[in-house]
Amino acid sequence: MQPPYSVYSLTYTDEDTTGINFATISQETGWILPPEAYTRKSWWEAADQGGYGVAWRSVGWRLEWVDLDRRIAYFSRARRRWKFVTIGTTAALTVLINLLTNEATSAKSTVSATIVFSIAVLITMLLLLFGQGESNSRTGKKKRKRQDAIGAGAITTLILLGLLILYWPSRSDGWDVLYQGNFHDASQGWTVGKSGSGEERYTSGAYQMDAARGKAEWSPAPIVRMGANVRLTAVARMISGNGGWGAWCRGTPNNDSRYEFSITHAGYAYIRTPNRTTAATAIPHFDAFRDNRIVAECNDAPHTSGVRLTLKVNGKQIASYLEAGSPLLGPGAMGIHTFTFVDVEGAPAAVRFSYFKIEQRQ
Repeated sequence: MQPPYSVYSLTYTDEDTTGINFATISQETGWILPPEAYTRKSWWEAADQGGYGVAWRSVGWRLEWVDLDRRIAYFSRARRRWKFVTIGTTAALTVLINLLTNEATSAKSTVSATIVFSIAVLITMLLLLFGQGESNSRTGKKKRKRQDAIGAGAITTLILLGLLILYWPSRSDGWDVLYQGNFHDASQGWTVGKSGSGEERYTSGAYQMDAARGKAEWSPAPIVRMGANVRLTAVARMISGNGGWGAWCRGTPNNDSRYEFSITHAGYAYIRTPNRTTAATAIPHFDAFRDNRIVAECNDAPHTSGVRLTLKVNGKQIASYLEAGSPLLGPGAMGIHTFTFVDVEGAPAAVRFSYFKIEQRQ
C-alpha cells in the first residue's frame, strides 16, 4: 500500500542528514510498520524504492541507513547526491566548450580536454555512488565531511588541469604563433582609411575591407617580422558585392608581388603567384555570406628549389601548387585582401574579417 501522508518532520530540519525513529514515521505516515521493518534492513531497502518510499521521497529525502537496535531510520537530502555531479560536470564541460571554440586550440589540446571532461564525469559519478557515508553518528558526519573535502579537491584539480591545457601554449604541430587577433580592438594597428581602390575600417567587432570595381585592397598585418615558411589562418564573410577575399604571404617591400590565396563570392578558390594563377577550384557546400575559414601555407619545398603553396577552405584542401619559376619570393610581409571583379555586375565587394593568425614553422 502507498502511505497517505509524508514524513513531514523532514521538512522542518536544516540538516542534510537526520534520523527519525520508527514510531514517528508510523505516526506521521498513518501506517503501521510490519514486523519485517523491525528485523530486516532489506525491508527498508525495498521500501525506499517502492511505494512506502514516497513518504520521504515526496519531500526530497532518501533513505541512507537503518539502526534496527535503536529503531531509527536515517535520511539524507536527495539533492545532496547530485551536488558533485552538477559542480564537476558543469565545470569540466565549460572548459571543454572553451577549448573547442577557441581559435588557438590545437588538436592535442582538444583531445586532452575531452579526456579531462571524461575523467571529471567518472570521478563525480563515483562520488555519486560511493560518497554517501554513514549518517547515524558523529563518526558518520566526520566521514561525510572528509568525503566532501576529497570531492571538492578532485573537482578543483580537474578545473585547474583543464585551464592549464586551455592557456598553456601548444607547439605540438611544429608551428610558432607570430601574430593572432580577432579585430575587437581598433588599436591593433591594421590600416584604416580610404583610397582610390577602396576602404578599410573597424566595425561591429570586426575589420571590414571594401574594394572598388576592378580593384583590390591589400592590408598588411601589423607585424614587423618577415615570414618565410608560414601558415596564415583567416576567418571572414562577404557582406555584399561580387568579388572575393583571401590572404597573402612573402610580399615584396613595395607590395607589388606576393603569393595570393583567394576565394570568390561564387565559391571558387585559386592561388596566384608572379608567374601564374592556378585553375579555379570549386569549394564544396560554400556560402560566401557566412563565416568561412581559409588556411594558407607558404613553405620552402624540401629537396627542390621551389615554394610549396597550399590552400584549405573550411578544413578541406582545395588547391596546392609548387612555385618553381624564377625569381622566387623570399621572406616578406603577410596580410589579407579583398577584391571586386571588373566584369561582373553588382555592388563592389565588402568583406568583414573576424580572425587572423600567422604561424611560422619551427
